[in-house]
Amino acid sequence: MRNSMPADEASELSFQFAGFEQAKEGHIVRHRYSDFAAFAQEMSALSGMTLPLPPKKMFGNTDKAFLQKRMQGLKHMLDLIAAHPILRLTLPFKRFLDPATYGRDFRNSAERGLFMFLRSEASWRVLEQLYGIGWRVTKMHATVLNQGYTSQDQSAPQLLTWVPIPATSFVPTELLNSVLKYIAGISHPFIAGASLGCVHGAEEPGAILVRALAPKGSLRDLIARNKNPKLPFARKYVGKKPKGLDVRTVRLFGRQILEALKFLHDRGLPYGHLHAGNVLVISDRFCQITDVENGVLGLPSLYSGHITELKKISTLELCDVYCFGQLLYEVTASVCVFGCVDVNMAKAQQQVGLIMARVMMQYRHVNMGQLHCSVHAY
Repeated sequence: MRNSMPADEASELSFQFAGFEQAKEGHIVRHRYSDFAAFAQEMSALSGMTLPLPPKKMFGNTDKAFLQKRMQGLKHMLDLIAAHPILRLTLPFKRFLDPATYGRDFRNSAERGLFMFLRSEASWRVLEQLYGIGWRVTKMHATVLNQGYTSQDQSAPQLLTWVPIPATSFVPTELLNSVLKYIAGISHPFIAGASLGCVHGAEEPGAILVRALAPKGSLRDLIARNKNPKLPFARKYVGKKPKGLDVRTVRLFGRQILEALKFLHDRGLPYGHLHAGNVLVISDRFCQITDVENGVLGLPSLYSGHITELKKISTLELCDVYCFGQLLYEVTASVCVFGCVDVNMAKAQQQVGLIMARVMMQYRHVNMGQLHCSVHAY
């Protein structure tokens, strides 16, 4: 152990973790014990879980055997978080492992982008800021009211999202404004439309979309039996026991999702971001996919770290096929999926195959053989 700080205060761990958005072979985690204690407290407050932080020792804390044991305990705590499908996505964990990338104040940047927009668009008023309700650390949500509304639909509170435009965007920044206006104008019963889509900001340009609120939340909220979609991401899903949907609902929602995907593919707009969190539950018989702009913006998908390892997925269309199979497994097997999961493939194929057959009984526009590969080939 290389150490330039007092032995009781410094801990340096070689930590292997491939679940980062910017995946690396490993991380050297170098923090004081007090940093680990503060980190454990922050993660516990965020998730409601009690983490196994090794206790502090007042005397004999320079003993090599004690230090080695404590380092193993700290590594075990990080391993538990890294293996957790939800906690590993949180900003405190990413910041603790990689402060150079995640150390800046993302919330401040998002608020600055949001209020710069509001300053130039006086007709919009913020009702409530909702930072951290999703898994993206750079994304800001807020409920807003259009005080200069022109239609009855826009007189109610709506959901505004702001996300910085990454360097990986597929469209030049000067053209994005027109593209987002086009996406906002998409009219389809199973795609969440937007009353506004634009790019705002010169120094830190961000994409802004305003959509109708979905009080019931997402399909993931429905599976996790979460009643408040406005809660922080980890709070909504950590420790919850998911409950799968009945066959009738899966068949109905599955058909609607396929209709939406076909509409986008026919117009050269592959989605690439299908997962339960991006399917809004409008009613017991009606759902819509949302965040269609993510693919154009070049944002990484929830499953991107896993999908890039699957050689047979070479296009965004095939990504949608795979994610649809993943989604079917999630809603039938009573499990919330946030990435690669170890499953009983025989059981998964049986469950998804049965549901898929029932979906296809009512929907015949999608190639059954192509969809079937989402269970078998990958």
